[in-house]
Amino acid sequence: MDMDLRLEHAGRSLGNFLEDDLSGAHLGLAPAARVHLDRFRSFLHSFYVAKYGYWPTTRINSSSAAFPKSTFKSMYFEFRNLYEYLVDPKSSSELQSNRPADGGICVFQNVTAFDKRRKYTSLPHPLPLLPEMPSQSGRPNAVRKLFKNSQAQKNERRMAAVNALCTATNPSDVKIMECSLVREYLRFEKSWTLLEKDESVSCSDARKVRWILIYAILQTLISVTRAPTEVRDTEGVPYPLCCQIAGTPPWDEDGTKVTQKKLTLKEKLIAMGEADMRQAKMKQDEQQKPTRNIDIPEIAPLRPSPAK
Repeated sequence: MDMDLRLEHAGRSLGNFLEDDLSGAHLGLAPAARVHLDRFRSFLHSFYVAKYGYWPTTRINSSSAAFPKSTFKSMYFEFRNLYEYLVDPKSSSELQSNRPADGGICVFQNVTAFDKRRKYTSLPHPLPLLPEMPSQSGRPNAVRKLFKNSQAQKNERRMAAVNALCTATNPSDVKIMECSLVREYLRFEKSWTLLEKDESVSCSDARKVRWILIYAILQTLISVTRAPTEVRDTEGVPYPLCCQIAGTPPWDEDGTKVTQKKLTLKEKLIAMGEADMRQAKMKQDEQQKPTRNIDIPEIAPLRPSPAK
């Protein structure tokens, strides 16, 4: 029942890109920032219409809002790549470990509130990289005021914003850059920055607004693509295996506490959603378990009987 409800909620939420979960009742944004959020939703809608022919795409059956497992999984990989492209790897789920807020929209507060509301485990790095605009302090005040609203000045600011946004990314992974959603996102971000007439939303706040939606969508996808570690055969079934094992402590059968090695960002995300890598990780952990004081008789390998 819990799994069915989670699949239904995920299908409805992803169908309109979290209009209800990030409505004004849950996410306080200024009118201009809300307009940009809706514009980013329109971009995502157009992207998936181009991919599937229409959106929301085909459901698992006529009486359900849930998507097929293959759709959830494909979207998960796309948004995971977009997350990795934009994430600040130095950010932390612990507030005191993050750099001071720079004003404007508080991303940490909003994504934390979303996780608590949906009862999700926060991602290891909840904040995006933000553009750092070059200072104009070298220009006299009179010159800045004179040319502030000139077209040349606007073009200069917009080009500087595009460069700052491109710098505030993680482009080193070739696989991330090959993702079609990442490539289309780059075009959207650049186009909006260069052509947007309303400059009441800074390029930094616009990145924050987009990030909040990206983060929330990825968390929703993780909730329906992650199978419990107790489930070993996750690829041999056509339906999701996202049931929760409530109240199960991290202990082995003999009472020995299971310890896990510290994972990198990519390993943590893979463990959350990619089944085949999770199975490999489980095998690796089993090989690295500490030796216990249990005498297990060694069994000799079977050998063929000598020919008579």
